[in-house]
Amino acid sequence: MPRERSPVDKLPKLPKFGEREARRLRSAFFDNQPKVQVVVPTPHDTYTEEEAAKHLGVETKTIKNLALRSRELAYIPVGKTRIYLRKDIEAFLEKRRVATVEEMSEVTRKSRSP
Repeated sequence: MPRERSPVDKLPKLPKFGEREARRLRSAFFDNQPKVQVVVPTPHDTYTEEEAAKHLGVETKTIKNLALRSRELAYIPVGKTRIYLRKDIEAFLEKRRVATVEEMSEVTRKSRSP
C-alpha cells in the first residue's frame, strides 16, 4: 500500500539558489528598503543619573522622581540604567524657567499695543 502524502509533501519545491543568485536576491531586496539614519549621541551629550543630578544640583533620588513618577524629564532606558540627553535636560530647565519682571512687562506691553 502506498504511503499517504503528508501536508509537507504537498508544498511546492523551492528552487535551490547558488551563492551568486542568493547574493543578487539579497541585494535586490535590501537595496530597495528605505534607508534609516540612526543618530547616536556622543558621550558629551549624555548624562548618567548621577551626572544629571550633579549638573542640576539635586539628589539622584530627585532625578529618578522627575523621570519615573512625574515624567517631566525624558530619558533613554539602557538595561537597568537610564541615560539622559543634554538637550532633554536643557528643555526641562527652559520649561521650568520663571520670567523676569522685565520680560513679563514686555509681554504685557506687546499684548496691549494694536
